[in-house]
Amino acid sequence: MIRIDGSLYFGSVDYVQKEMARLVREDSKHLIIIAKGINFMDISGVHLLEAEILNGKKVGREVRVCSLKGTVLDEIQSMTSFQSVLKYHLSKNSKEAIAGMLMEIDKEQCRHCPARIFNECTNFPVHHRSPKLL
Repeated sequence: MIRIDGSLYFGSVDYVQKEMARLVREDSKHLIIIAKGINFMDISGVHLLEAEILNGKKVGREVRVCSLKGTVLDEIQSMTSFQSVLKYHLSKNSKEAIAGMLMEIDKEQCRHCPARIFNECTNFPVHHRSPKLL
């Protein structure tokens, strides 16, 4: 999960793209971009998010964008490019994004995960270790 705070426009996309590349592991299968802190987005910002989605697909990573402010969402919905990729990868909030991602993951992998950091994890199987015999 990555949260973007500030405007996502032509003057900031290069920096944001570099920071995302630095923060996201290459083998990550899922990425949620929390956009609650974005207060303005122009076409360059939309292109950046769509590039993250498309590049993620190329390497087998599902990317979701969640929690866009209403005013920002209204503005970008009027853009022609919004009609292509981004609108299919939006979630209303992080809970919806997490739930959507968890529906797609390998439940057997969850069985061995000790973290259980999301509320939704409680619905997944748990690996029970057999007691050690002395």
